[in-house]
Amino acid sequence: MSSAVVAGEQDSDQQAIGYRIGLAFAGVHNTLGGLGIESSTGVRDADTRPTVMFDGTLGYDFAPNWGIQGDLHAAALGRPDVRDGDRTNAYGHGAVHLYHRTDNFLVGALGGLGIHNDRGDSNTEMNYWFVGAEGKMLTGWGSVFAQAGYLDSYDKYAEGTHEAPFARLGINYFLDDDWSVKLDAGYAGGKKWDVGLPNRIFDFNAESEIRPETWPVSLFARYEFTQLSYHAFDNDQDRYGENFHTVMVGLKFRSGTTLREADRAPGSLDLPSLGKWVAFNANEVE
Repeated sequence: MSSAVVAGEQDSDQQAIGYRIGLAFAGVHNTLGGLGIESSTGVRDADTRPTVMFDGTLGYDFAPNWGIQGDLHAAALGRPDVRDGDRTNAYGHGAVHLYHRTDNFLVGALGGLGIHNDRGDSNTEMNYWFVGAEGKMLTGWGSVFAQAGYLDSYDKYAEGTHEAPFARLGINYFLDDDWSVKLDAGYAGGKKWDVGLPNRIFDFNAESEIRPETWPVSLFARYEFTQLSYHAFDNDQDRYGENFHTVMVGLKFRSGTTLREADRAPGSLDLPSLGKWVAFNANEVE
């Protein structure tokens, strides 16, 4: 019998191929400043926009302690209810993770390319790229994960996040084998516009996922808070930007017989909201 392990089967120690496919429907609400920042006037009205999101991963452990994972992520936003300037139309990226794992730890490198477009002032390609390192520690109650890297972007007016170091830290806690609560927070620095105004992004996310017994899919609900801001002048103490609140519900198809098992299998890694960090900075915050 071949020693290879195909999708859905396991050897005595671990699953060699794993995947995740997610589809979500969301509302993205922007404020006009607040929480310590002044509105950038990139948008002139608060608005809530319907959004559809897709997320997919495929992971393969090609050696006893080595693996690779590919990601695809995309979001499409509906038309705003107000006509007040530049708004994001869509964004998405592809990424690759290469990692080394032991029974309880994973360390690796990641990189990817993305693209976004707007409903406003740019008729040229708007893109971004990123590289970084990541780690994951498995525990009796779940897992702890961290990522750090560098994010850069291009758009016609250099409004997006560029030359930006970023970091992310989170936990995935299992109430039981098929019910998890995930919390993570992220930060990015960098610059905005050609003059290099100091950029700052805060990101906080909370998600609960449950797979009812005998169901082939899991259900999840997620909340995301993102604040993008910048200093207009070196001697200006005020920060200018916007806050974004995203609420989503959706379905996930996963390999593995339980959510806890899926968290330990190939295909379980994900990324910060890099597309949002770039696109909303280039369009809604300008």
